[in-house]
Amino acid sequence: VDAWVGATLSADDLLDILSRHRADLLPQAVALTCRATGQQHQSEVTSYLEKLRFPGRQVDHCNPTLLEGAGLRPSMYFSSSIFRAVGPLNADVGNLVPLLLSRVGELVTVVGEALRSGRVTCSLICSDAFDVPAKLGTPFDLADVVDLSNIADYVGLPNTLLLGARLGTVIRAQFMQKGLELKPQSARSAFFKSSFGMELEEFQDLVGLRMRHQDVCDTGTFWTEWERAPRMQPPCRRALAAMTFAKHMCEPKRAFVAGGSAAGTAITAAALVGPLFDKIVSAYAVAEDEMRLFDGSRMVRCAVDGDVFKARLHEWCPLVVAIAEQPTVVGEEIAAPVSVLHFVQWSLADEEVVFLVPKGFCERRANMFAMLACTSEVITCLSGAVRISELEDVGAGPCFAGFAMGDSSLPCGGALEASSP
Repeated sequence: VDAWVGATLSADDLLDILSRHRADLLPQAVALTCRATGQQHQSEVTSYLEKLRFPGRQVDHCNPTLLEGAGLRPSMYFSSSIFRAVGPLNADVGNLVPLLLSRVGELVTVVGEALRSGRVTCSLICSDAFDVPAKLGTPFDLADVVDLSNIADYVGLPNTLLLGARLGTVIRAQFMQKGLELKPQSARSAFFKSSFGMELEEFQDLVGLRMRHQDVCDTGTFWTEWERAPRMQPPCRRALAAMTFAKHMCEPKRAFVAGGSAAGTAITAAALVGPLFDKIVSAYAVAEDEMRLFDGSRMVRCAVDGDVFKARLHEWCPLVVAIAEQPTVVGEEIAAPVSVLHFVQWSLADEEVVFLVPKGFCERRANMFAMLACTSEVITCLSGAVRISELEDVGAGPCFAGFAMGDSSLPCGGALEASSP
């Protein structure tokens, strides 16, 4: 609680950040919020967002959920999220915010009573999402439903489903970036194929999941719900599908699609290709280091002087650390990377990067160079090069052992026969 309170910003500081650094943010936030509230409330929404004004209330500090990422950038979604979370508000003009606060108060009361009675328990797990099963202990009981919100917008649907299948029997995933463009069924079919590299039906049989519901609501959120399902295709067909999926996920130079496959792609492929693992590593050497994270991971750190301007030009492209035999000039293409690692955290304030590597990485790649980069059709260098031997080991990374192939109790990465194409 102390850490949570200490992470807040004053209202004046937040408004200053919004006005100076994100001039385009407020108009977008007003438009997005009005999609949830109705255009009749635009005047009240504008006052709420531009001046943080609540009728009869003084706002002194802002909740840290108004900010996103390690750099604490203002998020354009802080505005409408609360309105969507509490459900439809049928408010008269001028009474929107009081009704919002009243509804939030009612929900807090209900949750408080449930927690005090023991009917509901809440666990806060301060860890990487991949560590959740380990943190909850053994044996780990799958949840009835896992709601992963809209993290698929940022890490892609394949990665989201890989994680969700480890946590529950029903997985809910939403998309906000795609919005209303996915209303036509034909657009959804094309989106799924671009995300998985194959038709939806093929992917479902490969991972042992079935999508049981999809819908685009009036506010532009695309909702999907998935459940575990038996796999029906013969082993040889699944082996072919696994190779197709691996080729799609391990190729580092792909056009970025909002909500498509992004971070952690090779690790996803490794979890789904079963005994074909060694063949995939041989065929897609650039993905080898990331796929080897199943054998154990380490966190390493290095100081970087990253080019923030160039990073902003590629704002929606996945951030990676590229490994190469020779340094590349900032802004130029890293044409022949030896390896691409997606588990990256770039701290602008500390001017450093922390990323995951497999065990033995620093010894095997000691004479090579690491560079911060973004990846789309090309891999663009964003920082000076650091020699691998100079990386600082800062401790063990998350455990991916439970995600590896051969875990027959889970559909993703379950028994996949060794037949090869």
